Amino acid sequence: MVMPRMDPQDRVTPLRRPASPESQVPDLLEGDQPDGLTWAPADLQSVVASLLNGTVQRPEPTLGRRSDGAALLYAGRVNSLISESGGAKTWVALEACRQELQVGHHVVFVDFEDHAEGIVARLLDLGAAPDAVVERFRYVCPQEPFSIAAESRLAAVLVESRPTLVVIDSVGESMALDGIRPNDDDQVARWYRRLPRRVAAAGPAVLGLDHVTKSGEGRGLFAIGSQRKRAAVSGASYMLETVLDFGKGRTGSARLVVAKDRHGTYVQGQTAATFVLGPASQGDRDGLLESRLEAPSAASIAPASLRPTRLMERVSRYVEDHPGASGNDIDRARLGKADYVRKATGVLVTEGWLRVERVGPAMRHRSERPFREDPGACSPANGIV
Repeated sequence: MVMPRMDPQDRVTPLRRPASPESQVPDLLEGDQPDGLTWAPADLQSVVASLLNGTVQRPEPTLGRRSDGAALLYAGRVNSLISESGGAKTWVALEACRQELQVGHHVVFVDFEDHAEGIVARLLDLGAAPDAVVERFRYVCPQEPFSIAAESRLAAVLVESRPTLVVIDSVGESMALDGIRPNDDDQVARWYRRLPRRVAAAGPAVLGLDHVTKSGEGRGLFAIGSQRKRAAVSGASYMLETVLDFGKGRTGSARLVVAKDRHGTYVQGQTAATFVLGPASQGDRDGLLESRLEAPSAASIAPASLRPTRLMERVSRYVEDHPGASGNDIDRARLGKADYVRKATGVLVTEGWLRVERVGPAMRHRSERPFREDPGACSPANGIV
């Protein structure tokens, strides 16, 4: 596989493993370059030639594939997935892990929030082959800061397994273990250069899981804490928004809204995929789960009986009458119980009845086509086409 060339602003010193335990290891954590080599101009002749002859490809997402084959995550880059606590972001990350294991690749999962039994149980429930988990899934559960010794051990794992995907669950807990203040721009920037960006420089897609504040119009599409978190993403960042709640014995769904895509494959505010998780439908997988990343237009969200069609029509009519309505505007309209109205709005957006666009700090809703509980109501005879 041809690895994409790093942009100059993304270039960091890769993790290196000492030759032996007795080696004198320099301070690698800050990526020091005492000879100033990285300040020299790049050889653009070779860059241009490589791009033109195809030996180096323009960055495009290649991991975390939807059912239609399109991908969400960039190899050799830092990607992020953000949501409220309990928003299923670990499940989405494990679906990406399952996909990589299925095609014979290695994965590293750096876990600051759970334990091996919990993560492996989920992975097996998703249908990952036990042999693949044992042979190619590397689980790391740090209990100490990312020191030089820790760096050496992680580098050894990367050299030995050559993973295509490294998950950090979660960014906030990892920072806390390192004593990083999440609102301190300088500390956050240094942490990203020390760990996720240097792991990405070794080749794998790095997926950092992060948290947001409680629902609210002012939070935008950003993770909690310093704005440097968003700036440090060199691949793509997605906000995971629940459409139908996840739970035991039921099918839930959430849409991945683009918060940032440095390379322009997806547009900010666009729904790039819908994650669906529920009981497996095949008899030979009784008791297991089925997960998938669907293209938005093809997303199978839930059985028709679970679609809140009455509230969907109310929300649709409100947005038709109030173009550009924010989420708070829809809440204040008192169209029904707030939680169910938000779910109805999410289904309308995911199914393409409404579109969402960012205007300043607010997400504005506009009608793409009217939704009616009775499809016959949407007809030329009724003035609706």
